[in-house]
Amino acid sequence: MRIATENAVVSAFRFLAKASPGLWLSLLLPVLVGGILLYGSLYFYLLDLERYLIQPTDRIGSVVLGLASAGFLTISFVQAVISSEVASRFLDRPDGGWPFFRITRRVWRLYAAYLRFMLVCAVYIVAVQIVRLVAGEFLVLPLLPLLDALALVAGLFYLTTRIGLLVTPVAVATDKGPVVRKAWRLSGGNFRGLALIVGGFLILGLVLETLGEILLHATGLGIAASPGMLLVDVVRNYRMALPGVVIIVSLSYLAATIPGNVAGLSAYLQLTAQTGQDEAPPRA
Repeated sequence: MRIATENAVVSAFRFLAKASPGLWLSLLLPVLVGGILLYGSLYFYLLDLERYLIQPTDRIGSVVLGLASAGFLTISFVQAVISSEVASRFLDRPDGGWPFFRITRRVWRLYAAYLRFMLVCAVYIVAVQIVRLVAGEFLVLPLLPLLDALALVAGLFYLTTRIGLLVTPVAVATDKGPVVRKAWRLSGGNFRGLALIVGGFLILGLVLETLGEILLHATGLGIAASPGMLLVDVVRNYRMALPGVVIIVSLSYLAATIPGNVAGLSAYLQLTAQTGQDEAPPRA
């Protein structure tokens, strides 16, 4: 099985360019809610982190971790709402519910698949850290931190290519059955083509975010940091610059992930057509 990577990417941008205003209107409220949740969770996280750095206590540390976890889970749910809406329209699988923030069984199915995928990534991260600790006890490797970082980046990129890219199309196109396992099975033998899609849109997101940060610094709204600055001061400055940071991060993330998801949907249709496992109506 092989996918036409170029066709998948072109079809993604073509679909978004021709998308009806109804699609963008249906995404407006989830995007706003996601931005508010991101800002709120980061603001209170940084505020409590700042307090923790000034006067460390177990209670504040627990609050910091709790806020980070709650914000991550709620934002992931909003991402499931956005991805499900785009995927449903691309696959011509209309769903019921309120059109401006559609929460359906399909969204919950996708959210559950996201959580399973994140669990797989978490297990991998923990495994890498265990290996690093064991290696640090028995070996003297000056490059161990670098090898640890490379293992994390390479492994997470591999998991995103093998599973993450196809989680949305599998969850939206099918009504039952395991999502993560099917995504893994479909991506087998197609790593190169899927990796090009993931890597391309990852680079796009990083470029857009970098340009946004340059713009923030040029307008005096960026994060003020200098060599020798205390960590608590860096955290405080980051909190003060948070509105601009959230806007830039959100826009660059959406500009990369929405077309990236659609490209993944196009790749999924190619793969299921080749294997005869297509469970969704073919896209016209």
